[in-house]
Amino acid sequence: DLSVEIRMSDEANLKDSEFFSQGMGDLINFALRIAIYSLLCDNYNIPLILDDCFIELDDIRFGKIMKYLDSNFKNQVIYFTAHKRIFDLELENTTLIRL
Repeated sequence: DLSVEIRMSDEANLKDSEFFSQGMGDLINFALRIAIYSLLCDNYNIPLILDDCFIELDDIRFGKIMKYLDSNFKNQVIYFTAHKRIFDLELENTTLIRL
């Protein structure tokens, strides 16, 4: 079962996906992907492959996600994108390599 339930921390009722922005939907999908990856690849050295899943995020959130990936994943992360903003990120003290 890969269903996702979303509720505000102080409410008992579930929120419909239309309640959230496209960017928040992208973050929710990212969290689901990370959970699946962690379950399947926990003991294996398998790269995490992401295909431009952060199109709707603003530059600040995008930068935070990239730093999160750098800080929290021991395996290689491959992120495919056609957007140049990845080259504009300030990634000091990270292991991220942009090609």
